[in-house]
Formats: sequence, structure tokens, C-alpha cells
Amino acid sequence: MNSIWKKIIALWHHSGIENIPPGVTDECIQAFEFKYQVKLPLDLHHYFKSANGTGGQMDQNYNCFWSIEQVKPVHLELVPNSINQYHYPDQFRYPDCFVFADHCISCWLYAVRLTDDPLQMAPVYRVTGETISGEKMSDSFLEFMQRYLENQDQIL
Repeated sequence: MNSIWKKIIALWHHSGIENIPPGVTDECIQAFEFKYQVKLPLDLHHYFKSANGTGGQMDQNYNCFWSIEQVKPVHLELVPNSINQYHYPDQFRYPDCFVFADHCISCWLYAVRLTDDPLQMAPVYRVTGETISGEKMSDSFLEFMQRYLENQDQIL
């Protein structure tokens, strides 16, 4: 396991997150890639091999990292449902982006751009669900997680 992912898991434990789901199998990653016709960049692949999100628990800054089974395209996450009939103005403004985490019970979301190129940079965006689109948070998933590890306030 790469040292950054060990440090992330240690940070989550320090934040009081218990029972962090273990990493997933290569077959689980391949199933995700097949379902969405994408290839995970190596850093995201290693992340999911190390930990499968925070198990629905939030860190001290109210960030919750999703399991690979929960990760989905932004336009499929920002949809009205029987509880929430809200129309999200930016539902289709994040093409090829997949939600992998949320802040404060989905006050906003974090999404990574994925394509069929395993060498992609995979930038991360803040998804607001509002009229004004969220901003690009980092040029890559690894950069985003390094910033998170250094100071969780940097991703707010």
C-alpha cells in the first residue's frame, strides 16, 4: 500500500472514523470500469485498493468519502427523487465526472473526471448543485488527496 493511502487511513482513524472498509479487489475495479467504460488512473486505483471510502462516516471537517459501489456520474447523482424534487441547474455541467465524496451531507460534492485513458490526469471539481458551477479543485486525484492530507481545510 502506498504511503499516502496509509496516511489517509491513519488520518481517518485519528478523526474518529471506525471500521474503514478495506480496499477492493481488482475484479471490483474492473467491474466499475466496465460499467462506466472508463479506466481509473493509477492513483485512484491504488486508493480503492487501499480503502473503499469512509464507510458512510464523516471526518472532523464533515467530508465523507464514498465506496466504489457508490461512485457515479455527476448527472446521475444530481437528480430529483421522491424526497427531493429539486432541479439541479448544474446537473450536466461536469461531463465525464464521477462523484467520489461529499461535504456536510452533500452540501457540495467532489467529482473526478474519468475517461478511457489510464494515463489521464483526472482533475477534481467541487460540484455545487447550484446555478453557479463549482470550481476545479486540483489537476489530479492524487494532488487533491495530498492537499486533503496536509490540511483538510484546503479542500473546503
